[in-house]
Amino acid sequence: MRILSPKKKRKSGKIIRKSTETYFNDRLLDMRVLIYWHCFFLPETKYLIEALAKQPLISELILVGPKAHSTDELPPKCYRVPSLPFRPKWCGLRTFYSLIKKEKPDRILIIDEPLSWNVLAAGLAAKLSHSRSQVFFYAFENLYHGIPWNLIYKRPLVFLMKAFRFFCFDRLLLPIRKKCITAGLVSSVECQEVLLKYKWDLKTQKHPWPIDLKVFQKEAPLTEIAARREGLRILDHIKVIGYVGRFVPEKGIFDLLQAFLHFEEDTHLLFIGEGPLRAKMEAFIEENKLSKKISLIGQVDSQELTVWYQVMDVLVLPSRTQFFWKEQYGRVLIEAMAAKCRVVGSDSGAIPSIIGNARFIFKEGNSQDMAAKIQEALHSLEEENITQYFSKIAAQANIKSFVQALLTL
Repeated sequence: MRILSPKKKRKSGKIIRKSTETYFNDRLLDMRVLIYWHCFFLPETKYLIEALAKQPLISELILVGPKAHSTDELPPKCYRVPSLPFRPKWCGLRTFYSLIKKEKPDRILIIDEPLSWNVLAAGLAAKLSHSRSQVFFYAFENLYHGIPWNLIYKRPLVFLMKAFRFFCFDRLLLPIRKKCITAGLVSSVECQEVLLKYKWDLKTQKHPWPIDLKVFQKEAPLTEIAARREGLRILDHIKVIGYVGRFVPEKGIFDLLQAFLHFEEDTHLLFIGEGPLRAKMEAFIEENKLSKKISLIGQVDSQELTVWYQVMDVLVLPSRTQFFWKEQYGRVLIEAMAAKCRVVGSDSGAIPSIIGNARFIFKEGNSQDMAAKIQEALHSLEEENITQYFSKIAAQANIKSFVQALLTL
């Protein structure tokens, strides 16, 4: 956004000059912002909608999401628009064009990857409508999707699909994207590196994805924490190691189970979530006679999860990089840190940049290294500076600074 020269006003024969900073702040307070996200109007995004609607830096907020999503009461200027028939997460070019012509936003934020259809469609619509709207994105993508030559014989259909997308959608349309997109917010440094690999030298700024911090910073009553431990028959001196997320191979579930075999009797492993690996996890627990030391709990809501984070002494995110995926953010790390829980994670994707301390990062797929780093975290429980360090990291994921980053980029 260009900072215009300060205005001059004549009053009583004197020239009153507004400072550049004051004038810039006035411009921010007049900002009309349109935000599209294919997850808007789902229950789990309600906190974000409410927080955005309360931001004083935005004079008028226009939220756009899929029509198919059911929702409760919405703030003014919310549009539930139809998705493309063949891709429920895609919004049509004509829809973006109509919204931009009608609402005339100053800034448009598309919460999607930089090479996605939604970002391209919004940028094209802004250009075709001759709007002054600036188009931005918020991205998590941290993996460069080039041509997967190793799949040419193993999975030829997948190879052809990926090669077609790379040449026809990613590379061929890149010059158009460069003309339509102003800048972007990214969740990690790796996202910036991916853009450079595509030879897109775009202005970007790293900012953590905002979460509902007040939910996870709320301290649960000690009696409630004690009741949860008692319900799982966890004695007071036992340290609790936790995992929150999907039970799928890329999350390194069995690496964590193998690492747990290195621990003594004074620890308990707690899994919260669901997924296709649950049956195999239960078989592993039964085979190794660990039913008294490992607990599997289903999915819980945010209010419940806050209490469980405070039951845990350490949260572990043991993600493993796959050919088409690596950890993009690790939201549970921020949630746990907000709840003053220690965190340990693998070196997959964005995890090291989120945790930011090598003491609590282990080599992905290495159960022995994982066990050592978990022990390190358990030994640091009395170090108050570590608690403050993690709390400070979590505090960065607030909605106010997210909006400020968007408006000042």
